[in-house]
Amino acid sequence: MKAVGLVAEYNPFHEGHMYHIEQAKKITGSDVAVVVMSGDFVQRGEPAIADKYTRAAMALKGGADLVIELPALYATASAERFAFGAVSILHFMGIDSICFGSELGDAGMLETIAGILYEEPAGYSEAIKRYISNGDSFPKARCNALAEYIEAEGIQGVDAAVLDFPNNLLGIEYIKAVKRFSSSMEICTIQRKGQGYNDISVPGGENASAADRLDIVFRNMLTGDKRGDEAVDRIPPCARDIFREAVDSGMIMTPDDFSYLLNYKIYSIMRDDSALLLNYSDVGMQLANKISRLYGKEHFDGSWKELIMKLKSRELTYTRISRALTHILLDIKLDAWNNPPQYARILGFDKAGSDYLKAIRKTCAIPLITKVADESWLLKDDIYAADVYNQTVFEKCGIRIENDFRHGIIRIL
Repeated sequence: MKAVGLVAEYNPFHEGHMYHIEQAKKITGSDVAVVVMSGDFVQRGEPAIADKYTRAAMALKGGADLVIELPALYATASAERFAFGAVSILHFMGIDSICFGSELGDAGMLETIAGILYEEPAGYSEAIKRYISNGDSFPKARCNALAEYIEAEGIQGVDAAVLDFPNNLLGIEYIKAVKRFSSSMEICTIQRKGQGYNDISVPGGENASAADRLDIVFRNMLTGDKRGDEAVDRIPPCARDIFREAVDSGMIMTPDDFSYLLNYKIYSIMRDDSALLLNYSDVGMQLANKISRLYGKEHFDGSWKELIMKLKSRELTYTRISRALTHILLDIKLDAWNNPPQYARILGFDKAGSDYLKAIRKTCAIPLITKVADESWLLKDDIYAADVYNQTVFEKCGIRIENDFRHGIIRIL
């Protein structure tokens, strides 16, 4: 069986995602779509709007055949580490190709750029150091250095401006990870067209998370706002009932729902030694000092979003801070990045996905985990993340999500 790999968050699953799955299988001639999906926390550095089981079920209804959980360590990381974690799982499983969305839609150009950024030839490396020393931010220095290298080397048909688009950048990171593993996976990209679900105009601006936007959209829908109806229509009918149940139950989560736990965690760290903040991934000295001052002198007691707005600066972006706070909440330390994921935890499958698992079970280079109890020592960080998420859901709406030990694999057979 031929398999194509996709990396996603499905936060939430919408019609664009279903199109991606359909096209990925069609373009690559694959029998099976294997999705590596973020768990209960996502790359922006915040909780997913719905739990991982709800989102996995939606994906399986929408055409995915097998859904694997991307460990929280990688799911909440920078684009480079996010891509590294996801691609490593696909590589160790022996997936034939990887297909991702990009604004460019040209795999060849993205591969050329990824090769330069991965290999860092002298001309490029020297240029980026020079631009940074002149005061450019890293993204600007990278783009300028790439443009300079392309011109100096006479490389045709490549435009450094593609780095200005987020999905191009993430695609480049996927390709770099493929190169890092010397993987034989075929590279495939689909051009993203039009506005996606999360592009619907709602109050909140650039600092509005997917959860905030969705919450506003559904409240608008209940008051007759047509934008709400349009947004709901973008969830495929095959998955709409699953998500509607989560909405009607009040299980749509926002970062602010986790404010109490976050504040408790930070105050616990501060009580012992504020310097311990530096042990957490993505915190850094500048952010640690600002957090220490805010909690140590001002005794902050506000929400997650209020905290970020007090900490935000020109150097510290909203997403960077949110990601650091998530790492504090989930106890993700600096020393956690030594190895790629050592397992593939199965969240759900359909008949084709089940058949594929049987076909690769003896050749897969990492354990395929279907029973959490059997490999709980490997999954301890993901179990912790799920427990934090599930407890907060219970506190918000009184509904208990089965823990990872009790929740069965989702089967759409």
